Amino acid sequence: IKAEFDPVIKINSEILEAFPKIIKKIVEEKKLKELDASALSEIFKFAVYKSGNKNKINVVVQNLIDVLREADVLSKDEVITGEDIRRAVKEKILRVNLVEEKIRELVKEGKIILDTEGEKIGQINGLSVYDLGDYSFGKPSRITANVFPGSKGIVNIEKEIDMSGPIHSKGVLILSSYLYNKYSSDFPLQLSCTITFEQAYEPVEGDSASAAELIAILSAISKVPVKQYIAVTGSVDQFGNIQPVGGIKEKIEGFYKVCKIVNFTGKQGVIVPAKNFDNILLDEEVLEDIKARKFHIYIVETIDDVIEILTGIKAERFHKKVLQGLKDFYEKSKEKPSKKSQKKKKK
Repeated sequence: IKAEFDPVIKINSEILEAFPKIIKKIVEEKKLKELDASALSEIFKFAVYKSGNKNKINVVVQNLIDVLREADVLSKDEVITGEDIRRAVKEKILRVNLVEEKIRELVKEGKIILDTEGEKIGQINGLSVYDLGDYSFGKPSRITANVFPGSKGIVNIEKEIDMSGPIHSKGVLILSSYLYNKYSSDFPLQLSCTITFEQAYEPVEGDSASAAELIAILSAISKVPVKQYIAVTGSVDQFGNIQPVGGIKEKIEGFYKVCKIVNFTGKQGVIVPAKNFDNILLDEEVLEDIKARKFHIYIVETIDDVIEILTGIKAERFHKKVLQGLKDFYEKSKEKPSKKSQKKKKK
């Protein structure tokens, strides 16, 4: 008999009542130290974090056992404290995050080029997630776009060299649909555009950077610079609505950590889809800087929201600049009559 069990369940009064009993049973069976109130709270937070949603909890018992065992070893008191649980979780991460540390080191040395200050045209910080199996982490990615008159449309450089997965390729095609729907009612679009993830040496998959890619393209067309100190995650549909994506915690913390090692100005932040609000589960350090208004989370529903945050101008005015840029391309793309044809007309 096939039966599927979901280890991630919604938090309710029944779960809140049962959770301490589950922990008590683990402690007795594994002969561990008792937990104080702060430790019980921290292990509950850990279970919520593992679910990826602040309204749900992951009830895979083995995950809880692993943390409790390590906290028991680390504890120097007669009981396990909240600090012991936090340290156990951090130690668990430190054993498997070598790749993350190496990437951050390259960013600090300037070998992976990322701008976290100022404004630039046709460039934006997107966010991706590296999944190592037992650990995942976020990494900012520099996305750039170049535009010029022509008829090639949006050229996805990753796809041209077979580094773009099908979902990413679909996301780029949706950007073309948005441009035609938004701007081509009065005249045909004459646009050639190249877009890429700079310094990306592995396949690119997923559509979570499509909102960032669209902003990079629109910035290049309009010549309006966008803020480099605000990173973006979220997919966009054909009508400009921002859709939810995965790995929100990892993406936010990935950009936060990079800002901390490069130059933490207090202006930096991340734009996330409104539909991902329940997935914003962050470490204490990040939360403290958010509370102190040194790091910022922006919740958006449409691409117009993203435009206003990243450019500082109203979306309506921004779209007029894009439209003017596309009109200029259209005019430049018109065939100019040759000298011979002009002579014939005169005759």
